[in-house]
Amino acid sequence: MTFAHPPAMAFGAGGPSGRPRHGALRAGSHLGVVSAHGADNDARMARFARRGLAEGARVALVGPPGQPGRALRHLAAIGVPPAPALAAGQLFVAPVHALYGARHRDVLGLVTALGGASDAARMAGFAGLRLAIDMAAMADVLGSFELLLTFEQLAGEAQDHCGVRAICLHDEHDFSRAELRRLCAAHHDGVRVEVPMASFAASSEPFGLCLRGEVDLANRATMLRALTARLVARRVVTLDLAALSFIDVGSLAAIFALAPTLADGGRLVLANVPAHVARILRVTGLADGRVRCA
Repeated sequence: MTFAHPPAMAFGAGGPSGRPRHGALRAGSHLGVVSAHGADNDARMARFARRGLAEGARVALVGPPGQPGRALRHLAAIGVPPAPALAAGQLFVAPVHALYGARHRDVLGLVTALGGASDAARMAGFAGLRLAIDMAAMADVLGSFELLLTFEQLAGEAQDHCGVRAICLHDEHDFSRAELRRLCAAHHDGVRVEVPMASFAASSEPFGLCLRGEVDLANRATMLRALTARLVARRVVTLDLAALSFIDVGSLAAIFALAPTLADGGRLVLANVPAHVARILRVTGLADGRVRCA
């Protein structure tokens, strides 16, 4: 098994599956990435975060001291300013030791915490949880490769159960080839990447979502998941449409179709409505007292 060409390998139970494409992960995915150049993990974290933020999920970036900050700079470089997501609580960054302590051998406790973090993300109005961990410091935190392997195995099961999408980023030089083969068996997913045609990022003031790009049947379900998650957390949710370049009639109607499901006093606010959306509303007659344009 060689990890030098290509520079990074995504692996699952069946062994390496080629260059990782880690944007579009199914719920419960547990992807392992081994790189010959650990510094590349900053950019991989950023791409992973971009997809999660676009889907309205909470994204946690965890790594050695300083690494999550570098990932944020990469995120800004690919066109996603991190400040709004950090302010909204949608994006969370921390060094490994800040979360787990200098040494923490309670593997089961760490895994159990994944379930609590997933529940907390949904209660806060996010469409699930995405977790990216640069594992460079994790073996030291846990104390041994064997505990690291146990963590990977149990974490994969917990993530599948909770629907957490996760990538674990490793540096090839931290392991022997025998250890790398065992790591392969602890992960079960290969992935593909795609730049989203639209994003549904959380906003905090006002509480809601910012819709950007083009929305149609291809990503309607993603939009509705993100919007429904926000509605669970608050009665009044604002959809900022300023950066929405296109939305088909069916997707706009699907937003209005949520009105009857709102709690008492619930309201959807459409803010910064562009001319093309106003025209659809005018022509179709879509209206509901619980959905108003600001």
